[in-house]
Amino acid sequence: MHPIEQRSLFFASAEGYEVFRAHVAGGITGRRALPRIVFDGAVPGPWERYAHVWRVLFEPPSLRFLSREQDYFLW
Repeated sequence: MHPIEQRSLFFASAEGYEVFRAHVAGGITGRRALPRIVFDGAVPGPWERYAHVWRVLFEPPSLRFLSREQDYFLW
């Protein structure tokens, strides 16, 4: 299973919800950083005949999102 799928299942569980809730209850710590935009534009494809698909991608705060940690929250 892909790590993002594992994380989705973890945070959908009672244990994952408690981890998330405890983190949110801790409030904001440190400085807020503005994420760097990696891509901001239209996605070309056969759907252009019917709709415009726009995608914005931000640089992740670290490469930790590539780890197999279940309890790393990044969406």
